[in-house]
Amino acid sequence: MSEARPDVGYWILELDVLKEHDPDQPGDALRRVMQQLAAGELKPLVHTRWSPAEAGRAMKYMRAARHTGKIVFAASPLETGRLRNDRTYLVTGGLGGIGCTMAGWLADRGAGAIVLNGRRGPDPDAAAVIAGLRERGATVSVELADMTDAAAVDAMLTRIAGTLPPLGGVIHSVGVLSDASIPNQSWERFEQVLWPKVLGAWQLHRATVDLDLDLFVLFSSVAGVLGNPGQSNHAAANAFLDVLAAHRRSRGLAGQSIAWGAWSGLGEAEEHRERIAGQLEAAGTGWITPQQGLRAFDRLVRQDPAAPMVAAVDWQVVSEGDQHRSPFVEELLAAASSSGAQQETQADLLSELGQAPVAGHEQILAEFLRRELQAVMRLSNLPAPSAEFAELGMDSLMAVEFRNRVNRGFAGAYSAGNTVVFDYPSVQSLAAHLASELAELDTIEHADTGAGGRFAIQVPTGPSPGETGRPEPPTQLERPSRPVQADGSDRVPAAANVQDRPAPPSMTGSQGIAIVGMACRFPGAPDLDSFWRLLEAGENAVTDGRRDPGPWNGSAGDPDNPDPGSRIGAFVEGIDRFDAGFFRIRPIEARMMDPQQRMLLETTWQALEDGGIDPSSLKGSRTGVYAGIGGSSEYRRVIAAAGRGDSYFGTTSSVAVGRIAFTLGLAGPAVPFDLACASSLVAIHHAVTALQQDEVDMALAGGANAVLSPSIAKFLEEIGMLSASGQCRAFDVAADGYVRGEGCGMIVLKRLADAVAAGDRIWGVVRGTAVNQNATGLGLTQPNGPAQMQAMEQALERAGAMPAEVDYLEAHGPGSPFGDAVEMNAAASVYGRGRDPEEPLLVGSVKTNIGHLECASAVAGVIKTVLAMNRGRIPRHLHLTEPSTQIDWERLPVRVTTEATDWPESGTRPRLAAVSSFAISGANAHLVLEGFDTGPGAGTAGVSQPVPGTRLLPLSARSDEALHELAGRYLSWLDQRSAEPAPASLSPEELLADMAWTASVGRTHFSCRAAVLFSDVESLRQGLQAVAAGQAQKAQDHEAGPVQAVAADYEAGGDVAFRELFESEVRSRISLPGYPFERRRHWVEPLRASAD
Repeated sequence: MSEARPDVGYWILELDVLKEHDPDQPGDALRRVMQQLAAGELKPLVHTRWSPAEAGRAMKYMRAARHTGKIVFAASPLETGRLRNDRTYLVTGGLGGIGCTMAGWLADRGAGAIVLNGRRGPDPDAAAVIAGLRERGATVSVELADMTDAAAVDAMLTRIAGTLPPLGGVIHSVGVLSDASIPNQSWERFEQVLWPKVLGAWQLHRATVDLDLDLFVLFSSVAGVLGNPGQSNHAAANAFLDVLAAHRRSRGLAGQSIAWGAWSGLGEAEEHRERIAGQLEAAGTGWITPQQGLRAFDRLVRQDPAAPMVAAVDWQVVSEGDQHRSPFVEELLAAASSSGAQQETQADLLSELGQAPVAGHEQILAEFLRRELQAVMRLSNLPAPSAEFAELGMDSLMAVEFRNRVNRGFAGAYSAGNTVVFDYPSVQSLAAHLASELAELDTIEHADTGAGGRFAIQVPTGPSPGETGRPEPPTQLERPSRPVQADGSDRVPAAANVQDRPAPPSMTGSQGIAIVGMACRFPGAPDLDSFWRLLEAGENAVTDGRRDPGPWNGSAGDPDNPDPGSRIGAFVEGIDRFDAGFFRIRPIEARMMDPQQRMLLETTWQALEDGGIDPSSLKGSRTGVYAGIGGSSEYRRVIAAAGRGDSYFGTTSSVAVGRIAFTLGLAGPAVPFDLACASSLVAIHHAVTALQQDEVDMALAGGANAVLSPSIAKFLEEIGMLSASGQCRAFDVAADGYVRGEGCGMIVLKRLADAVAAGDRIWGVVRGTAVNQNATGLGLTQPNGPAQMQAMEQALERAGAMPAEVDYLEAHGPGSPFGDAVEMNAAASVYGRGRDPEEPLLVGSVKTNIGHLECASAVAGVIKTVLAMNRGRIPRHLHLTEPSTQIDWERLPVRVTTEATDWPESGTRPRLAAVSSFAISGANAHLVLEGFDTGPGAGTAGVSQPVPGTRLLPLSARSDEALHELAGRYLSWLDQRSAEPAPASLSPEELLADMAWTASVGRTHFSCRAAVLFSDVESLRQGLQAVAAGQAQKAQDHEAGPVQAVAADYEAGGDVAFRELFESEVRSRISLPGYPFERRRHWVEPLRASAD
């Protein structure tokens, strides 16, 4: 190159290498190129722009060697269904019926500003539409201009540029009719029809050719495609629009021309309805409703074909009425004819299945699927019988079309569910599934061919999980009746009928795993009590930017960040603050520690204190740490943005769990888990397994997540995973993704028998857990129904529970139309078995309150469920106003708790609940929880009556300020417990005795101490008030006695044998106020430039 053009500087940038090892170099080069482009020193390469939907045509065009420059495949910027809120969108003809309808669509899709153009001011109907849009918060302006006048168009665009955000898109919807047969046409009639469309479109093209537009949509007409007697002028005008769209795309610009049929109730055609209705009927074209038009428009701008047509066409009439048809129309008629032939094929398919031998059913269905797949995917040859849909390039829209074609093939004898292509993502697995489904409906005989081995997910046959009483092996009872599916049938997907394997033993009686302590730090909720108050009040913790003062430069949640995707989230208050001194960590080290590590340390300590377990007593114990935490620390990006060197120890997940073990002196395993959304539930699963296998005596399990990186938020936003509306709308028709959230939750686990023997406070019991993987599927991040069912069934088997016994499901709730449908269908398939229709499975998701906490999301669901189980009240599921149309709610045995709901009465059995978590990596995790009697005496048999007399409440902290704060927390706790109705079996004396016991043996005792001596509630309150005010009396000031002597020894810093004070009693641990951490800001700050 240098020899041929010595005047040109020539460098090679190995982008894949540089992006990994030196990203600044290609970034700097790109910035220089962009600056030269902006300055006009460089011009873009000649290129043509093609939608991915037109890949076949593009390649054919390239092979014809007619192209110049580059062929560029570019997905529509509107593929996610959202417009940019920092752009203006212009609608010409915007004051007419169709224009106003388009304005509503723009507002629904988040347009920053909308400009409606017309030649005259808005009539009353248009004014009402504009007023309604403004009431909804949309910015709507009216611009009067003649679109055929170049100067008027330029002036209008200048006004828009001066007062509104940059122009982001154009919808050209003007149209005029002046019909006449060719002998009666005149040039004046042609001008009347052509100029608004032709000149108007050209002026818009000319004036915006240098602008970065997301869309340039021209409203064409079916007359330009099929022709129409009397509309030669109209047909010519619209044919020009089609060519203009192609011309723009050849220059790499946005351009789309949609050929519309007549809209009923709106537009120019409606104004001439009486005159043209007969013509339309004779031509074989009918009317489309505004709703149909909007749905088609929404789909087409996402798919971005160059010149689509939308019309209601009677092809029989077209074929009979036109003797001189274009090749295009001939092709359409051939397709319509093949559709009729397909109807015959449908009947032939069922007939062939009925007549074929049993062994041939699956083969017949596979051949049928191959033919349908070839048609959907536009393949030149039949796909292989082993073809995976993902390998063929199937996307979600193709999956819907394929499913619809399959259902048409069965002519009403069977209807596959909305998610069947996701659940059975290959020809073989889907064929086997359909054979099994049809056999169960007695449509064909069941082909017993051992085909189960080819399912993507294999689930054991035999009895349904837990269909026995807990003491009996699961194989003793018959499977109960089948559930109702989302598609209205009473079938269980065929993946539930595969090869036998031994069922794992049920977890019964003392083999359960007790939750003896919990703690959390979630958005809007720094502890368990505030978390329950948030849930009970139905609050939404998602905010537009962090509420802390910061500064947050370089971090997600920065209120000054112009990108909503990086700004909106559910954030933990004070994530930049940490009590480094409490954990003996130097400030310089604390600043370089990932907030996930810091939250895990503090929350683990609080969970142990909640369980009445002295953290210092665990040194050398067989206690394991199992935490879900992202393997790629987002804090590293914050450190890099500040110009600082990396801190490996502060940002690696192995050190995060290792630091907990080091701080507490634990000798059990410390294992991090990075399985995206399922991380914390997988961590709990492994903690439970370790306890069952006697690898540990106690386990600390949970997860943490910090939302810090704008680049990660941007990536998730660009691939369509984040909600453009800024809310998690699980199971709602408007669900469009999730909102990122951060937080930390930890639970303390023991074997149930050990917890009961130790007198622990037991929040609930983990009865069964399961973890698996999706195996193959339609895509890496796509959910898999059979895999989810398998995880649910395995957890139920291990729990020894019947599906219909489970009262509530804390759902994953991904907030996507297909993900929500897959999960609900799987849950109904499993938990609908044997369920009374009057007692549906209650469902909710904590993501609607606090966003998606990703690695900590599942433990948040566990803690929510345990709190609800203990309170007897299921919180309200938010943001569900219109249920998803992808789910057949009328037939599913489920109900989302859109209002706070009392926990269903369960008679003599304990309350049962389940928690699901499904990760974008394909991991699936499920957990079954059982309630536990938390009243006095539940932890220890035969709790004794308290011995009357003076009691000691020992308080301690690392500083005097923390000690005063701790006393204040005890005062609040005392006031709260005094205001709550006490259980009939619990006297105030017993409560205070349990308090003194827990504070004595269940806390680490630091150097700053206070001994509060009391004999009743009032004397306790007075003592606490004195400590909180820094005026505590010394123990020696009290009358002499054994308790006073112990108190004096305690205040002097001695090691006190607290158990001797309770020698004649048997007490239980209870939840008490936790340690008041003294958090200070520890955050990496940008390097300051030197004074020089």
